[in-house]
Amino acid sequence: MFLLWVVGCSDHGFTLIRPDPLRSEPDIRVQPGEVAFDPLAVGCDALSPITITNIGEGPLDVTGTWLRDSDESSGDYSVEFLEATLLPGASETIQLQFEPSFVWDAVAELVVDSDDPDEPQVRLPIAGASYDPTWTLDVFEQEPDSIDVLWVIDNSGSMYQERDRVMAEIETFFQWFVDLELDYHMGVITTDVVNPVFAGNLVGTPTYVTPETVDPQGSLARAIDVGHLEMGDESGLQAMHMALTEPLLSGHNEGFYREGARLAVIFLSDEPDNSLYTPSWYVDFLDGLKDDHESVFVASIVGDRVDGCQNDCGSEEASADQGDRYLDVAEAFDGFEESICTCDLAPAMERIGFLSTLYVRAFPLTSVPGRPDLLKVWVDGMEAGGWHYDPIPNTIVFTAAPPIGSEIVARYPVENPCIGPASAE
Repeated sequence: MFLLWVVGCSDHGFTLIRPDPLRSEPDIRVQPGEVAFDPLAVGCDALSPITITNIGEGPLDVTGTWLRDSDESSGDYSVEFLEATLLPGASETIQLQFEPSFVWDAVAELVVDSDDPDEPQVRLPIAGASYDPTWTLDVFEQEPDSIDVLWVIDNSGSMYQERDRVMAEIETFFQWFVDLELDYHMGVITTDVVNPVFAGNLVGTPTYVTPETVDPQGSLARAIDVGHLEMGDESGLQAMHMALTEPLLSGHNEGFYREGARLAVIFLSDEPDNSLYTPSWYVDFLDGLKDDHESVFVASIVGDRVDGCQNDCGSEEASADQGDRYLDVAEAFDGFEESICTCDLAPAMERIGFLSTLYVRAFPLTSVPGRPDLLKVWVDGMEAGGWHYDPIPNTIVFTAAPPIGSEIVARYPVENPCIGPASAE
């Protein structure tokens, strides 16, 4: 069919105007038509993809995506903002997130604005329910256990420089025990198991120091200065065993070792260990002293594995043969290892003091948190800072120890309450 419009006339005839072809228009489609999130625990989050498509024949200008409040629920939702031109057949996908902040039924609307002539604003209903996950409360009382510290010092002639470096830095080790007001016993033995003057006997006067000792730090330093009267090969592991068993336990060393106390053993030697038994035998011995493997701490400042070590420390040269057996025992207790050839032993001494007293800063949780990021800690009713969660061995660790007598509370969900992506309908 042919249409002709006569729109006017003039002296020269008629003016004809033909109509423009039908203008191509956009058509928006938003999928899904509504979103219903599965029930989600407070503190978790879930995503639902939203796809916007131009199913029309002309370009579609999407001018914004936003959330409309319904009972102020949209605070638990967030959506990516989209502003784009979609050619016919093109689409864009944005993410809608549900993150409930407390328990309730959160409803809202997702609004998509465009230049669709028939539907310039599309509204998608959103619904999501939330629940409180199962929480566990662990309560601790800060009552530090007592601790016994046994130093095992190589008393061979080659050790005087290393002993001097340890004695010079003893304060960096000792200050941890003073600042935390710990109930400590500290004693020194040598690696000599042949000379009856030593052979597992605590040396120095008094035989061990306590918080009641006059100048305990100075007394410990003087005891560490064991001289060089060694007879036979260095046997630090065997000397440790002798010091902590009869007849010395109730004889010369009486009172030093306490069954209910934690135990720290620190080896210092530049020679290999020549004790009777294997390192694992001495590990089993230490384990047998305590009910809990974590109640024993071992540090070894010895020669590097396999080849030992050598280092130029300015006016003196540090050298040592391998200390593998000592290192094996320290490793079995996740302890501390340091090369005796290190010129500056201050960091090592500070670290040994820190790790020896870690038990007053580390509190083992009764269960494994399903969501460690939801773990919260209070000290005497105040939310605490200055701590972190250590998954191995499942503890909260404070940078500075909570005060003695304080109550520490940890709250966390045992199982992971987060269920993953939402289902969309």
